[in-house]
Amino acid sequence: MSTLSPVMSLLKQHVYYVWVVGLIGVVSYLGYWRYETLNNTQAEMRSVQGSIDAMQRNLSYAKGLDQDVKTAEALHTVIQAHLIDPSKKAANIGYFYALENTTNTQVQQAAQQPPVPFRDVNGVKYWQVPYKLTVGGSCQNTLRFLDEVAAGLPFLQVQSLEFDDVVSNPSHNGSAQGEADEVRVMFNFSLLGKN
Repeated sequence: MSTLSPVMSLLKQHVYYVWVVGLIGVVSYLGYWRYETLNNTQAEMRSVQGSIDAMQRNLSYAKGLDQDVKTAEALHTVIQAHLIDPSKKAANIGYFYALENTTNTQVQQAAQQPPVPFRDVNGVKYWQVPYKLTVGGSCQNTLRFLDEVAAGLPFLQVQSLEFDDVVSNPSHNGSAQGEADEVRVMFNFSLLGKN
């Protein structure tokens, strides 16, 4: 206790200085605490303002979003309608024989090859289904057949296309050399399918 008494007597003699030093210490601590709190608050405000700005930009893109979703769903339905099922070989080839009647051509060969994996999207397997097809008929009707196939229901990718003239009348239209009455088209193509 003897070591504290001189310090206490000194502090009692200079109470004013003790209060001033204590007050400066408290004010310094409060200033530092306020400064840190202000910096943290400003950082949080910048972060929140950035989030608000991002939300406002996203909201500007969201105008018409419902309509875009409906359009995307309608397009998805159209795409699904254009896909074939590789396991339904007879129905797939029957499509080409049905075109034979509407275009006044003759399908001479139609063969579906084994499907090749194309893509796996969200667990749905898409296939590339190769075909070999030979069609004969007049040039105009054969071109109409090709147009119907190209504009038709399934998605089509042609790998090869070969035309062959079939001369059926050597003096067609008075020509001594003969012209083709019929054309035969042999082509390899793939249809897009899924199962």
